[in-house]
Amino acid sequence: PHQGVLDNIIENFEIADSECVPICQDTGMACVFLEIGQDVHLTGGSLAEAVDEGVRRGYDKGYLRKSVVKDPVRRGNTGDNTPAMLYTEIVPGEQIKITVGPKGFGSENMSQIRMFKPSHGLQGIKDFILEVVETAGPNPCPPMVVGVGIGGTFDKAALLAKKALMRPIDSSNPDPFYADLEKEMLEKEEQLLVCDLVRKTGLSRAFFYKNPVVSKFLNEERQQQEGKVFHQKKVILDYALERQNELIKIEYEKSQKEKLKKALKRKEVAFIKGL
Repeated sequence: PHQGVLDNIIENFEIADSECVPICQDTGMACVFLEIGQDVHLTGGSLAEAVDEGVRRGYDKGYLRKSVVKDPVRRGNTGDNTPAMLYTEIVPGEQIKITVGPKGFGSENMSQIRMFKPSHGLQGIKDFILEVVETAGPNPCPPMVVGVGIGGTFDKAALLAKKALMRPIDSSNPDPFYADLEKEMLEKEEQLLVCDLVRKTGLSRAFFYKNPVVSKFLNEERQQQEGKVFHQKKVILDYALERQNELIKIEYEKSQKEKLKKALKRKEVAFIKGL
């Protein structure tokens, strides 16, 4: 049955690709990024209203699910998936570049941000990225794309992470340092996700060992787990020996006290007989 489920997922991807439709029904909230040339002058109405109208038509004609509510607490669906999330950036030139990302909230709800002290260093950032991916597990709809934003203020880091999602999937950071960091984190994220898949899908390890890359990850995880188990056994054994020595010491002291009492008792009897 598990093989059938995976076959359905693959077929869904193929249909989405050939029909140019979303691979998931959660098409979420429209995130619209506008790079506006500084020489451009917009007339004829509100830019935000124009973007919302485009989103309204797109979600209606594309038969996309309308998920946006009027108020985050009191709820109430707007019925047309507006308002959109609008991000504008002034750039050199006389053109406008529009990038639209329909952000599903199954993945948006997995987003996290953390403010680091300089002392946390690069390792602290790496650990946090893996922590977020591991916590998310299978909750975001696959294929999972991880966007990371580093630096700036609280809101700037979040915006950088969202913009990172807009990059072509096969692209790398132009800075070689960050390109290597992306490659390293991707390998570790894949390892986490595959191992989580083994634990949560009920599929046997033999099923995944057919793939050499997955097999390598699973072997590494098994070795790590064996190391943890060995350490746990050693801690338990050390504690047991320590506790056993304490009990022996207590019993010895107790027996010595009993011997002393008996010796004193014998002396007391002898003394009374002597009288």
